[in-house]
Amino acid sequence: LDQRSGMANGVTPDHFDVVVVGAGSGGLTAAKTAARFGAKVLLVERLPRLGGDCTWFGCVPSKALIRCAHACHEARCAARFGVKGIETKEVSCDWQQVKQHIKSCQEKIYKQDDSPEVLEAAGVQVRLGCHASFRDAHQMQLTRDSDSDGAGGGTSVVTADRFILCTGAGPALPPLKGLDAVPFFTYESIFDLDVLPSSLAVIGGGPIGSELAQAMARLGSQVTLVGKLMPREDDDVRKVMSQVFQRENIRIVEGRAESVEKVDGGVLLRAGGCEIHCAALLVAAGRKPQKLEMLGLERAAVRYTKDGITVDAKLRSNVKHIFAVGDCLGGLQFTHLAGYQGALSAFNALQGVQLKGPKLAEVPRCTFTHPEVATVGLTLSEALRQLGSQVSAKLRHLEQVDRAICEGETEGFIKVVLSGGRIVGATVVSQGAGEIASELGLAISKKMKCSDIARCIHSYPSMSFALQQLAAEEQYAKLEKSQTLKCLRCLCGPRLHGGK
Repeated sequence: LDQRSGMANGVTPDHFDVVVVGAGSGGLTAAKTAARFGAKVLLVERLPRLGGDCTWFGCVPSKALIRCAHACHEARCAARFGVKGIETKEVSCDWQQVKQHIKSCQEKIYKQDDSPEVLEAAGVQVRLGCHASFRDAHQMQLTRDSDSDGAGGGTSVVTADRFILCTGAGPALPPLKGLDAVPFFTYESIFDLDVLPSSLAVIGGGPIGSELAQAMARLGSQVTLVGKLMPREDDDVRKVMSQVFQRENIRIVEGRAESVEKVDGGVLLRAGGCEIHCAALLVAAGRKPQKLEMLGLERAAVRYTKDGITVDAKLRSNVKHIFAVGDCLGGLQFTHLAGYQGALSAFNALQGVQLKGPKLAEVPRCTFTHPEVATVGLTLSEALRQLGSQVSAKLRHLEQVDRAICEGETEGFIKVVLSGGRIVGATVVSQGAGEIASELGLAISKKMKCSDIARCIHSYPSMSFALQQLAAEEQYAKLEKSQTLKCLRCLCGPRLHGGK
């Protein structure tokens, strides 16, 4: 290999307008977007398939699992809606059928969105099973893994005018005594369980831990969740979700996980002064960027830390033709954010103008428990800390929402946080909360007020109609106090005979 020219075996390296490293949500979107703008694009993925965490370990399998769990739960609760003939004690899941549903969802989404054929049809060249590492700021070495027969390995070099790094993140493992000596699962391996465990301990009460804890409990496991439930949310969210979890026999131990050891029949976990015996252990303590050192970032003079690659508001690293997006930045880790950043980085890499990425306060997040918990912008506690005395909140409980009453799902609320009359945040706890939060995210990004939401006619009896009701109540309260309206009514309005 000629280190100066990049030539391997006397062959001039392939040159691309853009090389994208990593084929999760960010990388797939970046590659497709760059190709749409007419660039010659190479997409490099170290795994033997595209799709990243979302398709294979995260969003898709977890939501497919949640759907199966919801079906079991509905069957157990069907009698309250007049369904007869179901023996509640007989309801159980066929774990192999659950796994088949998960697999079928993954395969369908992969074939229509993520496969090499889809990317190549869009004009993107794809190289799978390759580890990418910078040789300098414009050259990248690709080392291909050998296949099961030991063939197919090798090294090649490519050059590019621009690079977009989308290498994702992986499970974060806590410094828990004994963890390295016991079998445990993470979100990457839990869907490969051979059988549904009779009991499961979940370390971590964030989105991954909360979703999987409830799903596995509904499928039939005895679940204990260790850690603070939904730690990023306000106390009123935790109050609702704690009641839901307790009713579904999910035990919550809020103390810190202290140690774990292997015992007959499974694992013994000590946490919060309790001893928890479980057949299986799931560690869901978050995610963090991994294997950044394998990218050879130093050779390209790209700055990074153990927490992620450093970029500016336009997603550029300190080396201006090298961009980075998504989970490898170490900030908010959402598929929808990574995809947005992927498209934006491709635009910025190829156009004469460059745009700033979204403000993190405008990025919605949703935990797909039942009910869902969605937040966008500031929580009430965050707004009070950051914005002070001008902050107020408008709340509508689901007991006041007609659709929730009809569905028999009245645990939860819609809360809109205001500052100076402008919407700065919202939290929704309900079925379909993620859909409602998207509308509120638009309101925040456009600096809307409640009056703007009130004037938008919503379908009745949709869940989002409650949002219009909440906004209208806020607007009516302002109109009732309006001195201008009172003066106009006295001067030229009709004579009224009501109580006010």
